[in-house]
Amino acid sequence: MNIFKEAVPVWKKGCEKEKNLTLIFRNILKKSDNCLISLSCSSLYQIFINGNFIATGPARAAHGYYKVDTIDISRYLTNNTNIITIYVAGYNVKSFYHLNQPAFLCAEIICSGKVVAATGKSGFEATKYTERIQKVQRYSYQRPFCEVYKADENFGGININPGFSFQKTELANTGKKNFIPRDVYYSEYNKRFAKSIIMEGEATFFNEVLRRYDDRALTYEAEDFLFDRNELEVESTLNAGKINFSNIKQTEQTADNVLIRNNTFKVFDMGINTTGIIDFEISVNSDTEVYFTFDEILKDGFVDYTRMECCNVIIWHLKKGKYHITSFEPYTLRYLCASVFGSEAEISDLNIISVGFPDSLCTFSSGSEKLDLIYNSALETFRQNVSDIYMDCPSRERAGWLCDSFFTARTEYELTGKSVVEKAFLNNFIIPDSFPGVPDGMLPMCYPSDAIGKHHIPNWAMWFVLELEEYLERTADREFIEKAKEKVYGILNFLKIYENEDKLLEKLDGWIFVEWSQANKLVQDINFPTNMLYARFKKAIGNLYNDEKLLEESNELQRKIRELSYFNGFFHDRALINENKKAKVTDEITETCQYYAFFMETATKDTFPELWNTLICDFGPHRRENNKWENIYFSNAFIGNYLRLDLLAKYRYHQQLLCEIEGYFYNMAKTTGTLWEHDNTFASCNHAFTSHIIVWLRNGGNKFGKS
Repeated sequence: MNIFKEAVPVWKKGCEKEKNLTLIFRNILKKSDNCLISLSCSSLYQIFINGNFIATGPARAAHGYYKVDTIDISRYLTNNTNIITIYVAGYNVKSFYHLNQPAFLCAEIICSGKVVAATGKSGFEATKYTERIQKVQRYSYQRPFCEVYKADENFGGININPGFSFQKTELANTGKKNFIPRDVYYSEYNKRFAKSIIMEGEATFFNEVLRRYDDRALTYEAEDFLFDRNELEVESTLNAGKINFSNIKQTEQTADNVLIRNNTFKVFDMGINTTGIIDFEISVNSDTEVYFTFDEILKDGFVDYTRMECCNVIIWHLKKGKYHITSFEPYTLRYLCASVFGSEAEISDLNIISVGFPDSLCTFSSGSEKLDLIYNSALETFRQNVSDIYMDCPSRERAGWLCDSFFTARTEYELTGKSVVEKAFLNNFIIPDSFPGVPDGMLPMCYPSDAIGKHHIPNWAMWFVLELEEYLERTADREFIEKAKEKVYGILNFLKIYENEDKLLEKLDGWIFVEWSQANKLVQDINFPTNMLYARFKKAIGNLYNDEKLLEESNELQRKIRELSYFNGFFHDRALINENKKAKVTDEITETCQYYAFFMETATKDTFPELWNTLICDFGPHRRENNKWENIYFSNAFIGNYLRLDLLAKYRYHQQLLCEIEGYFYNMAKTTGTLWEHDNTFASCNHAFTSHIIVWLRNGGNKFGKS
């Protein structure tokens, strides 16, 4: 599609595959009306006009496709001479967040219907962003590089000074691209300012490492993944590990204009867990190093910047001067520790520029203070995780995971009455002919992404089809369902290879994921939750495409699972193949397996009333205090507890549903103002699927399930 009138994709000549290279493109534009800028890039851009942040993007797309953002910039052109700067990072590494595709920018500005600037033609000049250190460690295994800067008094001058002198970079045409429209919402970029300072003390920088951190983001050996450790100009976690924090005391201070003296720190509290671009003003009197370390929670009473296997560290080396600083990437945090070494630093207007779903969403009042807090936390979680795609979390990964999306999609429809982001998200899985590093017929577990190690979860591909079934119910978009047909049957044909004589999936390959609990350790040789899902998957295909044979196969498979798996009052999780190649069902039972049975229609309340009564009475959020069934492994938040709650909603146990929502989630909402990946703070405290609580609270579950 020819979206651009004149612009062509360009990058620094010969460097389009160079890792972590950032360029700045600049245009000088007279005050004008009716001005639009259209742009696309690989990997990520930020636009500034006269030094003010305007937008970040583009929306992510499948391999070989590039979405184009079009932004009306007329209201920002307030000066007679306006400076437009576009910062573009080409990461060129594999990740779950951005595709490993050669870097480029394609941009043009159109005022009153006339092209006034276009990359590859005229109007844009470029330079290397030398203040951003290039050879640094990855932010996480899932995301590309962290941020380290060395700046002097000229930092940012290119954004505000028309006569600013810079070394121009020779640009080259990077070849034709397949551009497509954005097709999803734009962020509103509202600012959330730090609420207070809650802690302060001394910060001493030692020569030796006090806290050494090594994880796979630093050591994993794979092509196009990271810089060799010996190449790094700065290893952020190593440097941060040399800081000793002492004489720590609690405090209550405003966060408006904050003086942080040499060799001290202060901890800012954003009020709730927040996602976006870190933005602030800072003044230093001489050469100074400033470390920002941050996290979603306080661990053992302090900020642990590697709690979630991320490098939640940004470093600035600053010469004497006053700076307006904006991080390039969005981050997720409630608490931010600012440590200063060299001279005192004055920090003002510390804020997070929100990146996510537009703010105008449905509010809710339940009459319960606790449930309202949970609802608002679910709303925050949705906003922060839904931008161009459905993400799992806006922090560690920013990745588009299947299965998570099944639940998030319901939330989008409940809040907006539309499935705009869902369609864009699903379409990314449909339009590529194949996925590098993923077996033919199978889908990636998250996308757009690149294969790193095992990169497919066959369970998640089945959830993709369950989501398509509900997408059709929500939208009546039969054309889209037909577009997905080849992919759907490709998944089925892949899985059929693993069917045994009973049509059960046996010794299924890949990462077999049931949920984050003991259930994930019982996945071979024949996993019954996976096969329950497989039966429901076949039924979904049968419903979508009027495939009577698959509907029959689904019914027969459910019957076989009941025959083999259910005895002594519970469904058992697996069977092992013995030396005689016979399947022997083990005594291992998980709470989650029971929820799979009812959710996937292997069982119903009427066909298994005793088991249903046991689940209703003996399981739930208070089971750890009153554990009647010690031999049955606990569920976790994802996805066992969610299946349980959805079953309560389906069968209209409204009061119990509300009580259990409070039991599972009130502590999360009170602690971070967002909802968590696990039932503890082990990992992400801001995970998109949890926003599904909105559906239950607003509808009592009747919208998507009928008894």
